[in-house]
Amino acid sequence: MKTFLKRFSFLAIAALLTLTIAACEQEDPDEEPEVDTIILAESDWQSHELHNSVVEFIIENGYGVDVLKAYGSTPAVVQALRDGDMHVNMEMWSDNIASYQEDLDAGYYHELSVNFDDNYQGLWIPEYLQEEHPGLVSVHDLPDYAHLFENPDEANWDPEEDPGHMYLGSVEFAATQFYENKFENPEYSEIAESFVWSPVSTSVLNATLYEAYENEEPWVGYHWTPTAIMAELDMVLLEDEGEYDYDEGTGNLPPNDVTVIATDDMMTAQPEIVEFLSNYETDADITGQGLIYMGEHDGDSDAAALDWLVEYEDLWTQWVPDDVASDVLDALDEALEE
Repeated sequence: MKTFLKRFSFLAIAALLTLTIAACEQEDPDEEPEVDTIILAESDWQSHELHNSVVEFIIENGYGVDVLKAYGSTPAVVQALRDGDMHVNMEMWSDNIASYQEDLDAGYYHELSVNFDDNYQGLWIPEYLQEEHPGLVSVHDLPDYAHLFENPDEANWDPEEDPGHMYLGSVEFAATQFYENKFENPEYSEIAESFVWSPVSTSVLNATLYEAYENEEPWVGYHWTPTAIMAELDMVLLEDEGEYDYDEGTGNLPPNDVTVIATDDMMTAQPEIVEFLSNYETDADITGQGLIYMGEHDGDSDAAALDWLVEYEDLWTQWVPDDVASDVLDALDEALEE
């Protein structure tokens, strides 16, 4: 069985690809592209890591093709896919990508399937907080409760005079820009005046939420499903009755069609794997079960993928031909014995 390859940053991959392209400039432009190593886009959230590890194991052991995971921010991943420097993205949060439909129409990349679409994202509070303050239902209610949310960056924070604090996702997330747009919109000026906010990594986002939850303290911030922490904790999504508009920041971020996409080179060079990816469809619960396993095993997506492949054998074996399924199952048995 092939071992899982280590993840590399997109910058390292881009440098490698630049050298490869330069070396091949003299090749026949009509020659069909070769994709000897499939480059999967990877981002700063666990469900993406889980699905990538599942796909990596199936492709390497069922189709005999190497896989490389390349990390990048959302804008960098989109640009890399447009440029053909990455081949596949297993989690394209399509409604968060302003250029998504234009990119599809232009043929920069192609939608193969919807991985899952029963997801939610936005500003959340713990359920116990709403039970204590039942009037806190909407984002527009937040200014009345700003005094609850202590700013950890202010040593002498005064709830009577100082603004409250909320957490946003990573600066790399398209959703973070949505909330920046929201708080610049005059319609949400009262929230902007009542709060300060800080974009943080997913690990910090989770750590602050866990700490607040353990102590039943107030917390408000961006999060999404499916994630391990949201499957574990009782959380409430704050409402926003406005009509959704990304650029204006109005409304709540809608449930996304989280799609699987591939580039032209991938479509041409690996049609059998493209067919497999076109069959790849899960849901938030199926994904969430894998994420719970990850959470219990130090975030190890490769170990979670093995467990997921065992638990959902009846599902994924429908996505691939029988001979591929047989090879993957043999490799899975071998991996579990190690």
